[in-house]
Amino acid sequence: MSARLAGRTVMLAASRKVEEMVALLQHQGAHVRACALQGTSFVDAQRIVDVVCDAIDRGMCESIWTTGMGVRAVDEAMELHGFAQQWRSWMRTHRVAARGYKTRAALRTLDVVPYVTDADGSTRGLMEAMGDVVWDGAPVLVQLHGTQARALEQFVRARGGIWTPLMPYVHESPPSDVLHEAMEAIMQRDVDAVCFTSVPQVQFLFAHALACQQEQALVDAFGDVYATAVGHVTKEALTEWGVQRIVAPPHERMGAMVVALAQALTHDGGGDG
Repeated sequence: MSARLAGRTVMLAASRKVEEMVALLQHQGAHVRACALQGTSFVDAQRIVDVVCDAIDRGMCESIWTTGMGVRAVDEAMELHGFAQQWRSWMRTHRVAARGYKTRAALRTLDVVPYVTDADGSTRGLMEAMGDVVWDGAPVLVQLHGTQARALEQFVRARGGIWTPLMPYVHESPPSDVLHEAMEAIMQRDVDAVCFTSVPQVQFLFAHALACQQEQALVDAFGDVYATAVGHVTKEALTEWGVQRIVAPPHERMGAMVVALAQALTHDGGGDG
């Protein structure tokens, strides 16, 4: 395989699996500029256990899971505090909905098969797949991925569910100097592309640009610098900020994102493609 990113500089906004992604980009010949635009802080395990044990004790028969990392964090917390058997048994005996292939993979390790899942990796896709579900006053445990989920909360409440959130971790903004360095590199066109692997990375970068009154300048820069999104949800976040030229793979995979970027830059040859 030819090194299709040879001579290109790619900013990597990821904070997890960085070494793996750097290797993928370097395999395509890219010079990689790692700049984590997102931090993650895990909630105290006891708080997780309290919420889940309450759900089990109340006999909740519906739960919604949105990230593989969230599933693993809960499993680790329950095992740490001696509730692994009860937790895993409960997960296998009630109705579980799941968003995204990583969530399904994490559930598979617990021998849990979701009764419904999305088609495109998005929360919107999961809600569409759930269709006309009605909870009629029943509590629904919803694992959140670092931020509030207003659309999902409205969906659950509109169908009679009692919203019961579980947030195993929260997303944190990186230091302002890191955000500023990334913003300047993009606006100066010092990089050829930026690889975004989550929505918070997009939000933190553009929120910083907005605070610096550089939002439009950053959007304009992405007319020259390729904004690359790992999947549909991240692409949508970029679109909402006004970015128009976005590279995204048809399937939400890190390797597929790198291949899609390589193809776009090869086809582009340096100009707009």
